[in-house]
Amino acid sequence: MQCTPLLAAAISLVPALSVSEPREIAGRYCGTAWSGGRLVEVVTSLSTGPDGLIAGSYEFADKGENTPGTLREFLKDDDDKRMLVWVDKYGTGQLTATFDRSRESFRGLWGDYTEAPTHRWDGLLCDRVAGG
Repeated sequence: MQCTPLLAAAISLVPALSVSEPREIAGRYCGTAWSGGRLVEVVTSLSTGPDGLIAGSYEFADKGENTPGTLREFLKDDDDKRMLVWVDKYGTGQLTATFDRSRESFRGLWGDYTEAPTHRWDGLLCDRVAGG
């Protein structure tokens, strides 16, 4: 079937639909996490490897000191909702983080392996936070 000149002209006026891919998850995210019975400040640093999996580190306010930890993703099921394994001096567990499409922030829940993730852990790119 051949397009008529009128149909061809109409098609050329319709802008091409582009579905933009979300940018990589990378950067320093300033936020809060539930720890020790209260919300504490946490800085989460993340990068996306060549395999598309996230790795990083974090540091949270812990009784007047900063406690470091590491994060690693072993399997990617979804572009926006990611499951990471955290490790620090208190043990290991899961962080389920849901990123917005701009990758400027995430909302997450964490827990150790004895329970489902239910504790808050969130972040906003530090350069978006006043004084970050």
